[in-house]
Amino acid sequence: MEMVMDSEFTDVMFLANVDPDTIDFKVEQGRLIPYQNNVKLDIPTFFHEGLDESEVDPYGTSPFLSVIQTLAFHQQVMEDIKMVIHNQGYGKYDIKIVEEVLLKRMPIQIRNNEKKKQQWLNEQLDLIINMYQKLDPDAAFVHFDSVEVDMVDGANATLDPQKIMAVIDTQILGALKQYSTLMGRRSQGQTEQYAKLEIKIFMKSVKRVQFMIESILSRALTKLINIHGMQGFVFFEFNDTEIRTELEKVNFEQIAIQNAQKKRDNGWVTQDEASIEVTGTKAASDPDKEMLGVTTSEPKGSPDERQPSDPQSGDSTSSD
Repeated sequence: MEMVMDSEFTDVMFLANVDPDTIDFKVEQGRLIPYQNNVKLDIPTFFHEGLDESEVDPYGTSPFLSVIQTLAFHQQVMEDIKMVIHNQGYGKYDIKIVEEVLLKRMPIQIRNNEKKKQQWLNEQLDLIINMYQKLDPDAAFVHFDSVEVDMVDGANATLDPQKIMAVIDTQILGALKQYSTLMGRRSQGQTEQYAKLEIKIFMKSVKRVQFMIESILSRALTKLINIHGMQGFVFFEFNDTEIRTELEKVNFEQIAIQNAQKKRDNGWVTQDEASIEVTGTKAASDPDKEMLGVTTSEPKGSPDERQPSDPQSGDSTSSD
């Protein structure tokens, strides 16, 4: 990403995305310097982050490189299946021309001339072919007895293309490092919980790409406020993607509240710590025990109201 400045270099006009394929790196004085069409980009307003880059390879690795070969094979198989379906998948008309009948109708002057005889037969064959090619789909067959029309059924499949495509789809998923749920390839044995688990694992890989974008935008926006004379840092972050339903979120929140309450009641954490765990802020006040129905063993009434025979009174004179 490049931050494009105005002509006086006092303000930022816009942020421009740079095609990483146009960037080349050269080692100069032990540093990797980016170039674009021999233009040096070692400037504070150019920001670069490589995906899965190494210490010696700043270009990174595209996640789509591993799937190119599999997609090419998939495309070739699809072309082959299309040709097979076109040639064998549909029934065809079998139009039989009875040569014996044609020979009887052949003009007498050409019967003994082999060359003219073959030419006349080819003309009759072309005439019949053109006639049937021009028929509409709903037209009826009307012909002489020299032509017999039959239907040839489509050839029985000796190879199940669905199994082949299933294998190729599995290879594509492996090359893309994706999961069947995300690619619309769920099998009948997968449950909703299994699908959510696949989505959660996928979101971990998305986080890696988001982290790279967050780093670039944070650096660019920090440079922007510095140009405008403000000191500080900008932290750009993506919001988490929520895959739970509203009911599931409420249930999870209720469990979290119960756990925090249990920790507080057992004396493991304070009221403020339990409130921070649940809400992120300190408690607004102490819990209303009367409204919650919490009772204590503290005897009611002042000591002077107790009777001497009260076991809980310190003035009791009874002895065991």
